[in-house]
Amino acid sequence: MALTYWERVAESRWGRYITAEEERAIVLAGDQVGAPGRALDIGCDGGRWARVLERRGWKVTCTDVDDDAIRLCTEQLPQVQCIRVNPSDTRLPLADASVSLALCIEVIAVVSSEWFAEEAARVLAPGGMLVVTAWNRSSPRGLAACAVSRLRDRKPHPFYGHSYHALRRKLRAAGFEICSEQGLCWFPFSRASDSRLIPVAAKLEKATGLDRLALLSPWVLVTARKGNRT
Repeated sequence: MALTYWERVAESRWGRYITAEEERAIVLAGDQVGAPGRALDIGCDGGRWARVLERRGWKVTCTDVDDDAIRLCTEQLPQVQCIRVNPSDTRLPLADASVSLALCIEVIAVVSSEWFAEEAARVLAPGGMLVVTAWNRSSPRGLAACAVSRLRDRKPHPFYGHSYHALRRKLRAAGFEICSEQGLCWFPFSRASDSRLIPVAAKLEKATGLDRLALLSPWVLVTARKGNRT
């Protein structure tokens, strides 16, 4: 099976740790919706999350800005609807209340945008679930990364540009109820790290309660339910 760069990264020890937590959150969110229906995967890459959802009976629509990702996803998951979008788009290419589950996993340009929360609320049916990963500038790791980027590169850090508190405020303003917030990536491994210390670090994260400190966590894995607000 052909893999994209990010799918190969997901096979590292650090990638497997993150992927396992993300998949757990996605599956639990889908179960909370009830019977599988229509799902949206924003920033699908090669389709790894669409594959998880499809195996569980969901009909999936995928979007991405990359032509190669859309081509690969289409080839490998012919039953999935794949839509190529533009980086400048501020509207998701779906009708109002047309999906019951939406994912935006590790897509910083979308999650941190001003339009994302309202658009996610628009396409989700009442009671629908949203799963996102967010980078948190207000975390110790985020603050350190931003300081290094300013000193070394003379520019803002490409990922730690916003606080999780700001995203949570936007989600609530758009009518979402936050169901769960899990902190991730407290230890300073690179995104593609294959260090043998990673399983120990992941266990420490949970044993010490760091995963419960959402507002201070470097990454936050969030599930939220759309309310009945019109």
